[in-house]
Amino acid sequence: RRLKRAQEVAHLGSWELDLVNNRLVWSDEVYRIFGLRPQEFGATYEAFLERVHPDDRAAVDAAYSSSLRENRDNYEIEHRVVRRGTGEIRVVHERCQHLRDKNGNITRSVGMVHDITERKLAEQEIVRTAQELTRSNKELEQFAHVASHDLKEPLRMVTGFTGLLKDHCKGKLDPKADEYIAFASEAALRMQKLVDDLLAFARAGRASVVEPADIGAVVDSALKNLRIGIEETGAVIARAPLPTVQGYTLGLTQVFQNLIGNALKFRKPGIRPEIHIGARKIAKEDAKKAVGGQDYTMSDHGNPVIPPPSLWLFSIQDNGIGIDPQFADRIFMIFQRLHTREEYPGSGVGLAICRKIVEQHGGRIWVEAQPGRGAIFYFTIPENQRER
Repeated sequence: RRLKRAQEVAHLGSWELDLVNNRLVWSDEVYRIFGLRPQEFGATYEAFLERVHPDDRAAVDAAYSSSLRENRDNYEIEHRVVRRGTGEIRVVHERCQHLRDKNGNITRSVGMVHDITERKLAEQEIVRTAQELTRSNKELEQFAHVASHDLKEPLRMVTGFTGLLKDHCKGKLDPKADEYIAFASEAALRMQKLVDDLLAFARAGRASVVEPADIGAVVDSALKNLRIGIEETGAVIARAPLPTVQGYTLGLTQVFQNLIGNALKFRKPGIRPEIHIGARKIAKEDAKKAVGGQDYTMSDHGNPVIPPPSLWLFSIQDNGIGIDPQFADRIFMIFQRLHTREEYPGSGVGLAICRKIVEQHGGRIWVEAQPGRGAIFYFTIPENQRER
């Protein structure tokens, strides 16, 4: 009774075929899967084939008969069945194991029929949702690109003419008018910077070819791009030995450039920036411990993520102004700022670009910080990447 109940709960029936006496036995759940009353009639192979969907019948028959003909120990197959009476179509996974006598001859077949209809529907919904998300993301990227591109020309006109107006009217109007013109000019320039950043965000991570990326060379490129800021601040930058990973070289360069650039920007007044770049390899089972107790199996959006067998954990640590932990998630959102433009320039896109690129590599990014105590930005990159 417990076995029957367990099979009913699991929607998994069992069957046994005695090849010597040509006797087939179905469990009650097999009958139910086929839309029949338990033990409604004596089971036969022909009755089984009648319940198989007509389009799958030949393949199912061939799977069983060929396993006997080829003297294999087992076979399995997924196929559809049509329930008698209602005509409802269900999807089942069937697995068979052949048993032999002492001479090695197959004398008995035992198997299971598992109703996996709900699972297949869920898989189809996941595929459909993924396709819809991919299409939606492409449309959003295209929209951002087109909108930004179309905005650049009129903004260029506004910026140019407000600049000309400022020069032409300087000293000819009252101070209030000069102030208004200056406000318009600054706003146009700020809008132009926002449009450029939006374009950069839309383009981030578009590389489609995965290649070996030497992170040491990646950091060298990022530091070269930041040379002026490093020299002006007198920053001291140290780094541990850095690996080569499979990834997008340009995208990873942008990640390090943005994170190191932020460490230079958000420095303490009068204090020389000190930045340390680290990397270490961690195994799947150690991932949660390595990321400070955070659950690597869940993305920032609450979706399950299956960690790779191993991954690289990178860190960029600074001695800057730090961040209040309550804003640790907000800073990775596009156009989100914690400071006024007068305090620190920028539009709040850099960290959003970092997250986008890291997630496209199958990793995640986060920060550990306290106000006045500096910050450590962490991000993970799987050891191996498949081409996207």
